[in-house]
Amino acid sequence: MKINKLLLTTIAVLLLCGIIMTMNSCSEKPIVSKIKELMKDDEFSCQDMDNLHVYILENKDNRNFRSFVQNSTIDTLKLNNILKKELGDNNFKKLSCNSKATPNQRAKNIQLYLENSGSMDGYVNGITEFEAALADLVVEAQDYYGKENLAINFINSEIIPAQYDNINSFFKSLSPGKKPYNVGNKSVSELNELFKTVLSKTSKEDISILISDCIYSLDKSRSTIQGLIFQQSLTKSVFLEKSKEFPLSAYVLQMNSSFSGKYFDKENKVTLLDKQPRPYYIWILGEESILKDFLNKHNPSKYQGFKNSYYFTNNLNSDLRFELLKSTGLVGRVSFNREKNTIIDDIKPQNGKFQFAVAVDFTYNPDQKTVLNKGSYKVTPGFEIVSIQPIPEENQPALIHHNDWNKISKSGYSHVITIKPTVPNFPSDFNLSFINSMPKWIESSNIDDDSDIKNNLDKTFGFKFLIQGIQSAYEYKGIKYPKIELTLNK
Repeated sequence: MKINKLLLTTIAVLLLCGIIMTMNSCSEKPIVSKIKELMKDDEFSCQDMDNLHVYILENKDNRNFRSFVQNSTIDTLKLNNILKKELGDNNFKKLSCNSKATPNQRAKNIQLYLENSGSMDGYVNGITEFEAALADLVVEAQDYYGKENLAINFINSEIIPAQYDNINSFFKSLSPGKKPYNVGNKSVSELNELFKTVLSKTSKEDISILISDCIYSLDKSRSTIQGLIFQQSLTKSVFLEKSKEFPLSAYVLQMNSSFSGKYFDKENKVTLLDKQPRPYYIWILGEESILKDFLNKHNPSKYQGFKNSYYFTNNLNSDLRFELLKSTGLVGRVSFNREKNTIIDDIKPQNGKFQFAVAVDFTYNPDQKTVLNKGSYKVTPGFEIVSIQPIPEENQPALIHHNDWNKISKSGYSHVITIKPTVPNFPSDFNLSFINSMPKWIESSNIDDDSDIKNNLDKTFGFKFLIQGIQSAYEYKGIKYPKIELTLNK
């Protein structure tokens, strides 16, 4: 009996220990489990921080995570208290992160508006790049959002919903003078009215896509320039009015397609074109976060006929995350300040040359072509940008020096910007701002007199006035520019 009692006691103790261990395991908070999951490589990086923020926001309706979200943003104070406990104070202090995570909001509805006025007929005459690009755009949107949430409309002086069963056959069936394309008042199409109508139908939860040749129609009582300036003011007014409802962002793609048909110039005179390349434009419009979600799931630059793009927003993310690189792109001898990572000391040029590089996070900007444009930046006089380069996946082929890569590989930086002074006595205070200035392609695509369109096939009448009107609306509301500030001590 003593043996049996001893055996029973041992079993009871073991069961009790198992229950306690199970309870401890089960009682671990889901937020802690997620942090440990992200730390499986025994390190918690800025990329892990971003992933944690995204995970919380995607699960904000779950009772285990809703307390970490306030007004659709992360309660960083509450989350940081848990991170400090799990990482330890010293490891937490080493983190210098500013998460760019935002709720992964998906548009409820996608409304596509295809201008079908007479000036657009040439794009659907025969098999064209225009039809191929739109088919790709719609197929991808249908796959992501569901056919039931996608609507195709024709637009001229009114909106006419289109009926379709198969996307590819629908776009191949488009032809001047035939249904389904030949509907509505095709003789009337005023660009600002198109934008006004489309934006009036765009709710905070929707994406609207407008396809147009974006040619202004002018009042004959004014001179050409006066008329374009007047239209520019109307465009500004249309976008300002919509911005009162929610933070509207816009992404424009310049596309190119074969055109066979009538071109109407500013005097409404007709020039016949036969399979000539002509630009047209795709405008993707919506509330900032759902527009970014749309662009994260699509890459419009891969569509047939893509040429250029530009992104309009009031929020360029003023808290730009960056880090000085100690080996990459460095020319000259320097000391990097150990207490503050934005200071370079004891600069000694090599053969009169000094150069340095910073890693930057531009993942929030969907228009990567503009990010790579040197003209999109403003630098302190006495300096110039040498290059802006995207960081290859896993740094292969190697762009970043292995010493730097060992430190930043998990920090989520997207680009390397290399800078050099242009004068020997350069200032010690250095600033670089991403100002998203209008790229050169906008000016080069513009023409103020389209009477000789055959010798200006790549131009769009009044296009720069359209873009300036929209940009001035955003500037009026105020734009927060991302900035890098460094101290360079000789």
